[in-house]
Amino acid sequence: MKNFFTAFLFFCIWAIFGMWYYSCVIKGLCNDISFFNETKATEQTAEELKSQEQAKLKHYNDSLERVRQDSLKQLAIETDRIKNKFTNANFLGTLQPSGDTIFYYPNPLTAYKNKANIYVPQPNLGFITKAVNYMNTNPNTEMVVYGAYSPTTEQTTDSLGIARANFLKNRILRYGLNEHRISTKAIERPLEFDTRGRNYEAIVVEFKQLSSAKVEAIEESVTNKTLYSSFAQQNFKPDATLKSYALELKSYLQKHPNKRVSIVGHTDFVGEEEDNLWIGEQRAKLVMKYLISIGIDANKMTASSKGESDPKFPNTTDANRAKNRRIEIKVN
Repeated sequence: MKNFFTAFLFFCIWAIFGMWYYSCVIKGLCNDISFFNETKATEQTAEELKSQEQAKLKHYNDSLERVRQDSLKQLAIETDRIKNKFTNANFLGTLQPSGDTIFYYPNPLTAYKNKANIYVPQPNLGFITKAVNYMNTNPNTEMVVYGAYSPTTEQTTDSLGIARANFLKNRILRYGLNEHRISTKAIERPLEFDTRGRNYEAIVVEFKQLSSAKVEAIEESVTNKTLYSSFAQQNFKPDATLKSYALELKSYLQKHPNKRVSIVGHTDFVGEEEDNLWIGEQRAKLVMKYLISIGIDANKMTASSKGESDPKFPNTTDANRAKNRRIEIKVN
């Protein structure tokens, strides 16, 4: 038995020696440390990746900070530009981007201390017409009305600046201009008032290029329009709203040549139903005739009437009946 264990031990030693001799001497694998190198390389790669991610994150944060700083600089430049306009607002006028004068009046608009009302001097009444005409012939333009307020001399906040700008905006809208083409902004600046509480530097008007968002809003309003004018069959004269809308519609159809226009006349319930149907059609045809006169293709339009059959409001008051006397224009 002792001899057996001795032989077995000798066999194991010989087997281990044989495996070593084959691997190290014959194959030369004992000096190969690639496994350890691969492990070390993996550790180095992980550290490098972590370092790269940190570098990317720093670059991203630095980029955001540069964008923020650039935005603040642009805001400061824009604010200074507007303030300079107010500093020189001793007249009423504005220029095109090319430098050509759109309108100019020697007298500025008048604002009153702690009040939103804006007074337009008699010699300046034509500026609204000129401004609206300019915008009608430049459909990609918007009007910006800046209203100033002065916390140092008035008991107010920026709401007064907006109220002043909106007062003038609402007056301009009476001339038929699309509301999406006028924006109002408030700006804080020192305002000095005379003994009667008047200031002449609280309003500035500027023209700018329309943003894409506002262009979409305007086009949406063009495709679904209601006109409330009382279109008489004799001596028909298009009002300011129809004139402005017609130019917007013409511009829209030039961009969308496959669209079609439906013009439908509506009346109140006063009179005979058959007569009202005829009256509604005649009013729709008058509008269509005017649209043709400014260059819109007659083949793209139809004029019809619903008479008194489709009121928007109960015909119980004069105000409601006036709202039911309307022209609805839809573009599809």
